[in-house]
Amino acid sequence: MKTATTQPLFSAYAPLVTFSLKDEFRARFQRSLRACVQRGFSVEESFGMIWVETWEEIAVSEREQSELYDELLRWAKNGLFNQIPTVIHHNYSQQFASF
Repeated sequence: MKTATTQPLFSAYAPLVTFSLKDEFRARFQRSLRACVQRGFSVEESFGMIWVETWEEIAVSEREQSELYDELLRWAKNGLFNQIPTVIHHNYSQQFASF
């Protein structure tokens, strides 16, 4: 596909909304953390690693970092923890209870 030919077609569908760096940081962080959790990693072990990786890609000010950190920590605690079933202890305790 030739980009010179298709560019006018897609320019009509350019996004009308521009996102701030803070919004981009939030969206990328949430997407990455969800992906880690879906791959079997815990929220606890992924949160810090994803935070640093996202900050390296999208640098936000210290004030925005502070606001986002509190917001995303609440989101992870209230949103992701409630969506993830607690599997490990229930499965193990059922197996050992029969012995």
